[in-house]
Amino acid sequence: MSIIFRVVFIIAGAVSALFVARDALNFTIIQTFVAVLLVTAIVGAGSLEPAAEDVRAEHGECGGEIVSAGIHAASGRRARDADVISLERVQSK
Repeated sequence: MSIIFRVVFIIAGAVSALFVARDALNFTIIQTFVAVLLVTAIVGAGSLEPAAEDVRAEHGECGGEIVSAGIHAASGRRARDADVISLERVQSK
C-alpha cells in the first residue's frame, strides 16, 4: 500500500512543481490536493470501464458467443431475437 502512495505522491509532486515552487510553504498542501485529484481520476476512469464494455457488447464488437438460453455469453445481456434465430440456424446445420 505504501508503494502505491509513494508512486501517487511522486506523480503529484511533479505536477505540483509545475505550478508551485518546491520550497513554498504550501507545496505539501498543493501536492496532497493533486494526489487526491489523481486518485479520483483513476477511480473514476476505472468505474467507467464496465460501461464501455456494455456499449461495445451492445454494438456487437465483443466477439462473444450466444448460448442456447438466449444470453450473450460475453456481456450477460439478453440476446436479440435475430441472434437466437441465427444460432438456431447454425445448430440445425
